[in-house]
Amino acid sequence: MLAKIVALLIGTLLLYFAVSPMFDTIDYYDPNAAEDSAVTALVPKGLRQRAEAYAGLMQRQDLEGLKRESDPSILNADFYAAVPKVAAYGTSATPQKVRVLGYHFTTMTTTNNGTWTNRDIVIAHYYPGMVIFTTTVFHDEKGVSKVTGFNVRRLTNDDIRSLQFTLVGKSSVHYAVLALAGAVLAFSLVTFYVACTRPRLKMRWLWVIATLFGAGWFSFSWGNAAIDFNALMLRTPQAAAEQSLYQPMVIHFALPIGCVLFWLLARRKPETHAVAHPEFAG
Repeated sequence: MLAKIVALLIGTLLLYFAVSPMFDTIDYYDPNAAEDSAVTALVPKGLRQRAEAYAGLMQRQDLEGLKRESDPSILNADFYAAVPKVAAYGTSATPQKVRVLGYHFTTMTTTNNGTWTNRDIVIAHYYPGMVIFTTTVFHDEKGVSKVTGFNVRRLTNDDIRSLQFTLVGKSSVHYAVLALAGAVLAFSLVTFYVACTRPRLKMRWLWVIATLFGAGWFSFSWGNAAIDFNALMLRTPQAAAEQSLYQPMVIHFALPIGCVLFWLLARRKPETHAVAHPEFAG
């Protein structure tokens, strides 16, 4: 009974992680969504303001200001040529709302026992009809902090709608891939449950692990139907949906080789029977 309960719990978790992106509403594009306090708590004091100020310098094409705030390593002809193009993606209008979407940092030790840190901060600016995202990368070393990267992305409401998952108006290829991914997920979860609960199964834990992971990883973009495959991957769950910032939904699935081998090769231990011995009276 315990094995069945554990198998059901693990299977339910795998199912949730696999399909929840298809039903959860991503709030990156929602101006009414609350800011994630866990993310903002990680952002160093003043970093958000510096990122916003740098975006303002880029929007105004303030070359002197950009030169002061940028690391010398990026101040080349390509940088100055890109400034007008980047500025064109922005707007001088006041956003309805601004919030931090993400923050990431990496700290490394140099050969002379010094350290440097890269900090990436993603900020969303919400306007009527569109959202503008900025990603600013700061490099901190020896007490000096300079910008080493800046990216701006503008999405209109039509762009955002095109990124959302929908079954309407899709091709037969979309439906076939979705059905195949669903079949792989169902097959792998059922096989995992059987491997956990089948009585007298030989090498049970080996089969449990084998049925958890799929080999290879097919990826199918729900937006443009682009297909990718990575043969050198082991993944669980063996089929899943995924969506990230700026990107349409991607349907993934693996080859359930472990599950197929389970049904072909798994064997049970022989059942033992008690043998009754007659008693003879003296």
